[in-house]
Amino acid sequence: MNLQQVHARNLIEAERFEDAAKIYDGLGKWKEAGEARRASKRTVVTQVQVDVNSLIEQVRKGGLITTYSCPACHSPIQISGSTDLSALSHCQYCGTTIQSTDLVEFLTHVVGYR
Repeated sequence: MNLQQVHARNLIEAERFEDAAKIYDGLGKWKEAGEARRASKRTVVTQVQVDVNSLIEQVRKGGLITTYSCPACHSPIQISGSTDLSALSHCQYCGTTIQSTDLVEFLTHVVGYR
């Protein structure tokens, strides 16, 4: 049972809400199943304008090379001053689209804005 609950939580992390809800249904955890289904219906719209080129320039000026992990497969994505923005739009290993807000948050931390 614990393994199934861990699997369901991992499915929620992967945004596979219905699959997680089915596992919770099978375990008789109706509340968790409902929460998973409601999570699939939530839509968050955020409009953020940040100059990622400027953040990468800060990495270059600082002489830094940092590694960002893909949120889906956790593969390393190396970022340096010579990194092209197109290389940061998708994971080269699994193809997952990288959310610019997550990347900006990571880079602002790296260059010391937070």
